[in-house]
Amino acid sequence: MILSIIIVKDLSILEFLITMFKIFKLELKKSRKKYSRKFILVLILLIILSALSAYYSAVSGVKSDYMLYKIVTNEDIDDPRFVLYNCNVDCLHTKRIDLMLDSNKIVISGSDKSFSAADELRSYLREKYDYYLFEKYGSKAFPVLVSVEYLKRETKVVFTPSKVSMGGKTEEEKIEQKIGEKKEETQPEKSKIPMKELKGLEPKLLVKKPEYSTPENLSPPSLLGKLIYSFLFVIPSYFAIQVFSSSLIEDKVSRRLEVLISTTTTKKIIVGRTIPYLILSALTVVIVSLIVGESIVCLLFVLPIVLFLMSIQCFISIVSRSYREATFLLLVISLLITTYVFIPAVFSGTIPVSKVSPITQMLSFFETSKLNLKDYAFSTFQFYSMAIILFYLSSKAMDSEIMYSRSIVDKIMLVTTKIIKKDYHTFLASLFSIPFVFVVEFFLLSILFVLPQSYSIPVLIASIALVEETFKATFVYAAFKNKANLFSSALFSAFGFFVGEKVLLLVSISEYNILFLSKFLLLPLLLHSLTMLVFVLLLKFGFKRALLVSSTIHFIYNYVMVVMLL
Repeated sequence: MILSIIIVKDLSILEFLITMFKIFKLELKKSRKKYSRKFILVLILLIILSALSAYYSAVSGVKSDYMLYKIVTNEDIDDPRFVLYNCNVDCLHTKRIDLMLDSNKIVISGSDKSFSAADELRSYLREKYDYYLFEKYGSKAFPVLVSVEYLKRETKVVFTPSKVSMGGKTEEEKIEQKIGEKKEETQPEKSKIPMKELKGLEPKLLVKKPEYSTPENLSPPSLLGKLIYSFLFVIPSYFAIQVFSSSLIEDKVSRRLEVLISTTTTKKIIVGRTIPYLILSALTVVIVSLIVGESIVCLLFVLPIVLFLMSIQCFISIVSRSYREATFLLLVISLLITTYVFIPAVFSGTIPVSKVSPITQMLSFFETSKLNLKDYAFSTFQFYSMAIILFYLSSKAMDSEIMYSRSIVDKIMLVTTKIIKKDYHTFLASLFSIPFVFVVEFFLLSILFVLPQSYSIPVLIASIALVEETFKATFVYAAFKNKANLFSSALFSAFGFFVGEKVLLLVSISEYNILFLSKFLLLPLLLHSLTMLVFVLLLKFGFKRALLVSSTIHFIYNYVMVVMLL
């Protein structure tokens, strides 16, 4: 009996793989018919050119002031900001050039640009003179030389109660006592290398690679170059993703997708159509990593981003009403996701929120060649989970009734109603909605941050309350459409959202206390339950009115808590 069950399962898996492979072959054949060899050649050339330009920008840096200033001089100015000309003083009066450098003076044309050119030229000459002094006299040329050592910045939140020691004093009192105590000054260890050897080494080091920095020239490192470097690994895969969504939209508009649905399951269709473009995206990442000399481990950081982009483009392609609407939505969503992926990486190593992006982990991997599994799981789990959920929703949306209904909101409600049929389904729906809620709230925080603080905090709290209540209310309303018990659905939805929210919070807190959890983490459960019960009681007056009242209660609670904490 057990053997027969295993054989049946193996046959079903084999049948699934065979069907998926057939769809895979159909997709490749369609692509060959649709795109000519010339088009594919042009596409490959565009990918190569974009990769080379991004690589050049990453290596040479982003310099928007190349060839900006026009100067006249007989000296050798080795700086790309200046363009050298041969003309007389009359060019200054006509302001065709910005300044003239003579043997002992600088003459400017008088424009704002010429003043800026003079400042830049003075900085350049001072830098060259400092370099000359350092080459000639070494460290004796400068009274102060600064060497910088960058340390890893660890931000940890620790919640521990005060512990009373045997002497009757708390840990805090002991710390206060130690603040006034002076530490013994430790003398730096003297070098064991004789002075003769040091004197012999100094010229060699200076000739080999003179590295120095005066306090005036010291500047923090910029992540912009590394950020552009990371673009090399992500942007080429965008081409494959766009072709994937374009092919899906075309099949939907021409109704070829309906014929395909009638022959096999929607899951096989999605997997079969996704695999060739996913393989192509992975190949671009591997090729780029080999070209720039990085490890192919970079694929681990790019893969969740590619999967998430493909899943959301798959869902939008199915629920959109027309090719124009799909193109607009795909463009906006791709821009927002790119922002969400790359902007946190700008603050890499400074604030904890930067760890939500896999690009941050990839930049850290470039520097240390080490993969932190905990940080990797934290930054990529949301992308993997959202990709799986969106592919699942796409398979449920592949229905004639849903694909060709009136609006996107109606289609989303139909898909939700198709999935949530019983009251306990709202628990799972609320639990799995947490990554999407987190992304939406992150964008709200980024947008509303520019407002004055007196306005930004209330507006942000109100927006967050509306987003959370909308997700929960949608699931409860879908269960209500399937004639499930409203009150149990509301409580399940509240508890599911509470569990997902607090799991995300506990992942961010490395050490915590049970007293802290009981004081601050159980109150939101009562809040979510109350708002959902209010929504259920007021649902007879309309969905929007019930949602507005529940969101208002949520806003009042959050605002009071924020005021108390501040």
